[in-house]
Amino acid sequence: MEQIPELKSIYVVDDDPFMSQIIQVALTELDNFMVTIFPDGASFFEELKVSQPQLVMLDDVLPGISGRDIALRLRDDPATCHIPFIFSTSHDSAEDLKTFAEIGCAGVIPKPWDLRKVPQSIRQIWASSFSK
Repeated sequence: MEQIPELKSIYVVDDDPFMSQIIQVALTELDNFMVTIFPDGASFFEELKVSQPQLVMLDDVLPGISGRDIALRLRDDPATCHIPFIFSTSHDSAEDLKTFAEIGCAGVIPKPWDLRKVPQSIRQIWASSFSK
């Protein structure tokens, strides 16, 4: 059985400064994750040239490039295809969830969040991404 590494580093791509601040506080204070926030895909991809996270959390609706397009680029690039990604979005219809699964999403955390449960949900998705 493969040992699941401890999750430490998460990149969050979300253009809403208020939501970004909330998720950063929740993940760093409730579960001691190292969280880096990006307001758009361009800044996110620039940072990926320098360092990579263990997990990416994407909003679906972003300026410039959508979360879905970011996910497809991650999946299709040999340098980043190993990085699991999740969506944190209010787009959680059955059709959206099917699309997310088809592009390789490890899981979805619907907005609005219950901040006390977000770290646990992330850890469950992280662990399940190793069993796929």
